[in-house]
Amino acid sequence: MKKYFWIICLLPLWVCGQQKSIDASPVEKLSVGLSIGPEYASRFTRSTDVYGDRLLEIMGKDETGKAAFHAGFSLDYELLPWLSFETGLLYVNKGYTTGEITMRVDESDPGTTVSWKQNIHCLSVPLKAKFYVLGRRYPFFIAAGLSPDFFLGRSMKTAESAFDYPYYTDGGVRFNAVNLCGLVGVGTTYEVSRSLFLEAEVGFKSSMMPMNDEPLHRFLYSLGLDLRLYYRL
Repeated sequence: MKKYFWIICLLPLWVCGQQKSIDASPVEKLSVGLSIGPEYASRFTRSTDVYGDRLLEIMGKDETGKAAFHAGFSLDYELLPWLSFETGLLYVNKGYTTGEITMRVDESDPGTTVSWKQNIHCLSVPLKAKFYVLGRRYPFFIAAGLSPDFFLGRSMKTAESAFDYPYYTDGGVRFNAVNLCGLVGVGTTYEVSRSLFLEAEVGFKSSMMPMNDEPLHRFLYSLGLDLRLYYRL
């Protein structure tokens, strides 16, 4: 009988506590923040016919990556103690550095050998899930998701002098307006206060579809560090 008495007494307090938690959770679990970080960006190419093979020969085979970066805004929502979802809007600078390419006015011109740095500018909307595999007490997470990247434009730079009529195989490529990328990463969280927390994530991002519809398909990828400062609402 005493057992039931305590249950009856404590039940209203428990219900009130649960209701308070439910009422507060939609606000407390949403965070807004800033995101910034350096990246190492490059690409890989895939030929689909003989013409694409010829382009690969002209372009050279010793391409390397370039320093890149991203910056923008992020939103994080904690759905469960071990799961949160993140999205945002980021400006992304990526691209690659070509191998040695021979610049010609036409096929009879012996040309000059030069290498180019290609900067690709995009707006990225990451959509990913973060899994806290050991729970929130241990702030370690793995992340995975997708990101539509909206092509803004590109710029090319070289240390050599300018040419009036350069023959450059990538110069006339028309990139698709939207490209879908895959995301994976690992990271950690540090709470500065009840309202502020920091996240650091090492992530890999790669195009899942070619950036163009030509015989030589181009796929961009990057490896980078994402630093995020969040304010919990």
